[in-house]
Amino acid sequence: MKHLTWHRSVSSHSSSSRNPIGAASKVDVDGLTGNIFSGVYMNSGSHASTLDRLYAWERKLCDEVKASSTICRQYDEKCRYLRNQESRGESQMSIDRTRAVVKDLYSRICVAIQRIDMISKNIEDLRDKELQPQLEELIGSLTRMWETMLECHRHQHEIIKLVSNSGGIKVLIRSESQFQATLLLQVELKSLFSNFQRWIVSHRSYLNSLQSWLLKCVKSLRTKKKSRKKKDTNFQITNFAVAPIFTICEQWIQLLDELPIEDLEGGIKGLLADINHCMPRQEKRRGGSRSTFAIANGGLNDEMRGIHRNAAHTDLQSSLESFLGKLEFFSDVSVHKYGELKKKVNTAKEKYEQQNK
Repeated sequence: MKHLTWHRSVSSHSSSSRNPIGAASKVDVDGLTGNIFSGVYMNSGSHASTLDRLYAWERKLCDEVKASSTICRQYDEKCRYLRNQESRGESQMSIDRTRAVVKDLYSRICVAIQRIDMISKNIEDLRDKELQPQLEELIGSLTRMWETMLECHRHQHEIIKLVSNSGGIKVLIRSESQFQATLLLQVELKSLFSNFQRWIVSHRSYLNSLQSWLLKCVKSLRTKKKSRKKKDTNFQITNFAVAPIFTICEQWIQLLDELPIEDLEGGIKGLLADINHCMPRQEKRRGGSRSTFAIANGGLNDEMRGIHRNAAHTDLQSSLESFLGKLEFFSDVSVHKYGELKKKVNTAKEKYEQQNK
């Protein structure tokens, strides 16, 4: 268990330092490693700080609910005992003592309810006034990122198309420099594939965790709906929860499901397969250990210099053109989807403001 750490910028102090709860903000966070959001500064405040304090308030709420449950059980027991005393006709002094205990427990329950309401209000304020703007800012940043990526990949795609159309030169791996460059390209593509998969998994995991937490806020409404329509599997949280953050989370998860992720992954694997087909036969049999040695030492050893290069080749230019086309397409879809998400969020905010006038 590690505690979320973060570094606040000047802009994050103003909005992320409200409602401090002292030592409670240093609680451990299950399943999260430190420094996840380290160095990430947002105009709407430190995201890690907001998550950390939300977690602390949730822990405090949990403790208050447990304590109030204990008091409620004591109250019920004393009420039953008081009724039994009255039915048995015990002395008035004994009944009055029990009644005083019941009144005291009732007062403690009222105080506990007030504390629970106060904590719940603090959680809602953090959720709507800090977490939601941070998510909106993150969506805006991702939109700008994909716009930049689209411009870059479109330019790359245009270049490779011009090269392919200019002469249709076939690529053969004959020299040591070509061989090393091909090995490096393989390494980079494998790294791209692995990092892309991890990025998508982390993206989904964060949003699913966030939605799971938000669903707890409307659990009772969800239970009532299921009791009326047991076969209804298309429950949407936004049917009941009108706060814009619910729309953000629900629509963002849907956005990820609609991205051409498998198509891009297939493009990366396809280019890797074509590169592997162009590699010398002996290199494919011996594995990657010698290639690593050759790169690390700036050249091939005597044995590798004598390897007979595979004469068969694949048109790597066409394969690379297809791969860059998929990158461009993925970026284009991402820009479009995130633009739609921003519009849906703005619509939800306007609707929420109208309902709260």
